[in-house]
Amino acid sequence: MKKLLPLLVAIVFIHTCASAQFNKGNYIIGGSMEANFISSTDSSSHNYHFSANPRFGYYFAKGFAAGVDLTAALNMTGTTKTNQFGGGPFIRYHILHYLYAEGSYEYLLLRSGTTSEEKNSTTHPYENKYSVGLGYIIKLNNHIALEPRIFYDFYTSHGSGVASGPVFSIGFNHYF
Repeated sequence: MKKLLPLLVAIVFIHTCASAQFNKGNYIIGGSMEANFISSTDSSSHNYHFSANPRFGYYFAKGFAAGVDLTAALNMTGTTKTNQFGGGPFIRYHILHYLYAEGSYEYLLLRSGTTSEEKNSTTHPYENKYSVGLGYIIKLNNHIALEPRIFYDFYTSHGSGVASGPVFSIGFNHYF
């Protein structure tokens, strides 16, 4: 019995992994949570960023998906708090079965102010966010997966760089 249990666990794991749905015509619905620490390009202050990112995607070819990411985020730099809302397209390519590369662009509207005197003033009313990175799909069953990801984000406003840095996120997606 002691030898049979690990064998059964291995068979269930292999079956679950083999039934991934990354073929043409399948969908991704889910999202991710991010937390990162980005240094601004124009100062020595640190930026703390937390966001929720729902997404919808479609596999248009085997191993290739494209879709839309949305963002609701909070940034804090010193006493300045900024809220971001926006979205844009993403594209994903499976390098190996569960390892993927992904790139995205998002247009973000900003609302910012300090905690004391400049409530709701805006220095940059919008930003462009470019992201590129790698992720790994950990299937929990035939349709549900956790996706740890490491990305590099680059933010621009009015044609110049605003901030950049690495981002770690955990996604929770439904494949069907």
